[in-house]
Amino acid sequence: MPTTLDTHLEAADGRLRCRSCGEDICSVDAVYKEHLLCAKKPLTEANPLIDEPGIYVDEEFELREYYCPGCATLVEAQMMQSDRDILADKELATDH
Repeated sequence: MPTTLDTHLEAADGRLRCRSCGEDICSVDAVYKEHLLCAKKPLTEANPLIDEPGIYVDEEFELREYYCPGCATLVEAQMMQSDRDILADKELATDH
C-alpha cells in the first residue's frame, strides 16, 4: 500500500512516484527534486504584486517550479537565492 507524502507524491516499494500519473521518480533515499523537471523564473512571475527583489536585497532570487517528468504536474514551487543548491526539505523515514 502506498504512503502519501503530500498532494503530489507517494512512496511504495522503496520508490517515490507521482500521484497523478504513477511516474516513477526516484528512490525514497534520493533528493527527489533532482529527478523532477525544473523551471527557473523571476520571482515576479509568482505574483504580479511582488516587487523586484533587488530593491530590498543584493542577492539574486528566483522562483523554482518542479514538475513531474511524466505528466508535467506542478509538484512544488520554491522561492530561493539563485546561487543555492536544491533544497532537500522532505525526507521519508526509513528503517535503515
